[in-house]
Amino acid sequence: MATRFSDPAFGRVPESVSIAYAWDLNVIRLHDKKHGTALAKAMPVQCQTCHYSPALDVAQLGPLEPGDAFANGRQQTLHHSFSMAMHGFHGPLLKSNGTPLFPKMPSPVGRTIATRDSILQQTCYQCHPGGVTKCLHGKMFDVGVACQDCHGSMTQVGTDFSKNVSPSHPKAFILADDFYTNPATPRVPWANEPMCQSCHSGDAVKNLASSAEVVASPDKIHLLQAYRTTDVNAEPIVAINRRFAENASGTKQVLYRLSEGHGGVYCQACHGSTHAEGPNRSATPMTTWTRPNFKDMTA
Repeated sequence: MATRFSDPAFGRVPESVSIAYAWDLNVIRLHDKKHGTALAKAMPVQCQTCHYSPALDVAQLGPLEPGDAFANGRQQTLHHSFSMAMHGFHGPLLKSNGTPLFPKMPSPVGRTIATRDSILQQTCYQCHPGGVTKCLHGKMFDVGVACQDCHGSMTQVGTDFSKNVSPSHPKAFILADDFYTNPATPRVPWANEPMCQSCHSGDAVKNLASSAEVVASPDKIHLLQAYRTTDVNAEPIVAINRRFAENASGTKQVLYRLSEGHGGVYCQACHGSTHAEGPNRSATPMTTWTRPNFKDMTA
């Protein structure tokens, strides 16, 4: 097993860097043992060479394979996506005593913020992007919302459009524009995401808080969970009253970060970026903002 001392740069870099190096090397060695690969001899390794990730597919070329013009060594059509490889594999894992390795997040109803924070440290914050950074820090986090309330469990996130893909079933991706309306259509990571409208399903006059199988707020105006309690796929709810809804094109819902309103103003221009919706405790009040000296900046 690799330790921080295995890092060739140990002593010349922060110890945390050497610890991360050891983690990565151990993961590679376990992958080699389980799947018969030889990645440890080919380091550095980029996981996305085999496991497609839409987050890194800036040109939106889709999964590539040898022979494609831009493949550059990639063989993504033979393997699960990176999201499924990570979430789908780790989600069901059990400890030696039979309990889940990654504990289930309790329902938002009656859950304390302390419990929420403890579970996040044991689940999402193990990787996204860590227990120190804590990437969820917007207004919703301030009032007790957890990642799982919107995205679902690790297993649900890990069941995606590549679930039928394997070396014996290459290119068996399931793609359709009706993810939000068709329970049989699995999610595409980074493309099919929870929506504002899934919880803010309308106004005080017309909303989905009284619908069946939803987790409604005490005021019966908004929801506390973005998907129905009986939905095994955790597909985000689509609002009928679209007062607070993102843009849509047919059955395809546009992501929050790409949606516009008020004559072309991006939603996040006023409401903040995803996972950092304002107002939040870490935001700098505009009253303390100082105009930069552009003369100094351009000198």
